[in-house]
Amino acid sequence: MEALISDPKIADFLNAIELSSVSENSKYRYRKVIERAFAAKVDLLSADSVAVFADTLPNSVRSQFKAAINVYYKALRHRMDANATPEMENAIAATNRRLNALSASIQVKAPKGKRSKNWLSPDEMRQLVGTCDLDTVAGLRDAALLALLYGCGMRRDEASRSKWGDIVKQGERHIMNIEGKGAKTRSVPIAEAVYKTLIAWKHIQSKNCKDVDFILTGVNKSGVVSCNGMSSQSVYKIVGRLGVASGFDIRPHDLRRTFAQTLRNDGVLLETISALLGHSNIETTKRYLDIVSADADTSSVDVAFG
Repeated sequence: MEALISDPKIADFLNAIELSSVSENSKYRYRKVIERAFAAKVDLLSADSVAVFADTLPNSVRSQFKAAINVYYKALRHRMDANATPEMENAIAATNRRLNALSASIQVKAPKGKRSKNWLSPDEMRQLVGTCDLDTVAGLRDAALLALLYGCGMRRDEASRSKWGDIVKQGERHIMNIEGKGAKTRSVPIAEAVYKTLIAWKHIQSKNCKDVDFILTGVNKSGVVSCNGMSSQSVYKIVGRLGVASGFDIRPHDLRRTFAQTLRNDGVLLETISALLGHSNIETTKRYLDIVSADADTSSVDVAFG
């Protein structure tokens, strides 16, 4: 693992910043804070060293520092993936966990009176999905709920209204047709593991409700499935409960942000992410994300469910 990320030079960071797609103004600010970190002899591969330095910075500069090192970490991830071999799989996975921990060590405070915009790392998302006990009816339903919010990037009211008939097959893949704000419909490709999670729940649900339309329905304490749809408030409460069980303070919209962030990390174009989220204004999408890069599909969300 050490050989994959040892001894980064300032030129490595500056080159990654220069090649990134952020604005020229952001590049200037990122360069300045990285130069400041190197001048202070910060070990940028040590979470403790990074955290101590970050705590000396004003909150706005701390945010720029976090964004700047994430630019480098993203470039490093792409380079590792490009040169990956089966023998390197464990080392790459360990390196990715370390990079996530380094980024998480920089705590940026939300403005007073506002809650931080949360999104989960791939490991955290696996942990959240792992709290769903798939040996129980409620656990299968909860996993299906996460599949809609995170796997398809839905709002909680969209998830509560979603029906099995919204899933259609196109060629070799399945598509979720989502009616969003303003009665606008968007189509989101469903990753394979996400689809399997939904179908596992449908198999159990259909034993109790043969003609049920809604994907999400209630489950009582005895594990009996209701044939009635679930309210958006119930979606909110279930996500909160799963978050507590995982040690995370999360809301349904945080999973939608995580969907967007996962795609961004996988190199999806901002315009594509915006369309998948059903945003009418791309500026809304920009507020979800830090950086934008090149196009891809939604298969990267499989990591939490596969």
